Amino acid sequence: MTTERDIVWMGNEYTNSNDRQGIVPYVIVNHISAGTMSSMDNWFRSPNNDMSSAHFGVARDGSIHQYVDIRRMAWANGLAAKDIAASNLPVIQDNPGINPNLYSVSIEHEGMDGDLTEAQFVASVWLHKYIRNDISELWGRQFELDRYHVIGHFMVNPTGKPLCPGPKFPWDRLFDELAKGDDYMLAADDANAIIAFLAAAHEATGSDEARTEFHRLANELRKASGQEVQQ
Repeated sequence: MTTERDIVWMGNEYTNSNDRQGIVPYVIVNHISAGTMSSMDNWFRSPNNDMSSAHFGVARDGSIHQYVDIRRMAWANGLAAKDIAASNLPVIQDNPGINPNLYSVSIEHEGMDGDLTEAQFVASVWLHKYIRNDISELWGRQFELDRYHVIGHFMVNPTGKPLCPGPKFPWDRLFDELAKGDDYMLAADDANAIIAFLAAAHEATGSDEARTEFHRLANELRKASGQEVQQ
């Protein structure tokens, strides 16, 4: 079971969305925001935005914002009818004539080129599993987190969005982590408490080997709780 993390609701009356028309989502599309988290928040909440939205955004510090209820369609992966017909993407070919927004959930990532921070990567892995589990609970539909069901925006719209979610997006590592299943996620406060406890024992010994081992264990705890590792 995927453990809990905080998801901050950021949608408002201006956030674009539509009914899913009875279609159950089963595809996750990854995006890059090409900006900061604050600019993403502002844009998806702006009365002047009549073009786009996303279900979730993942910040570089690992925090997660939600803009659109997963039961509704966000405006993130739409295509013109001619582009749907011409697409070579398997999931689009399997849904001829259907707007990809209707069967997808979108994740934006703060940044420019897809080079995610460690905290951001861990949060994104967790969010993929959360979305899959939420869909299963809401609609009873189950699907694998594989390369058919987890894709990038550039695959949906190679002409209009050829670089989204970025050339440095960690696809191989993402699928490696998703294949592991629902690993336990340690809370940051608990991880830091363990690190503080270990620090006292490490300082009591004072040896170089103990210092090296403490540093390694502390960083493993930070990674397990979605925090940045320290050099």
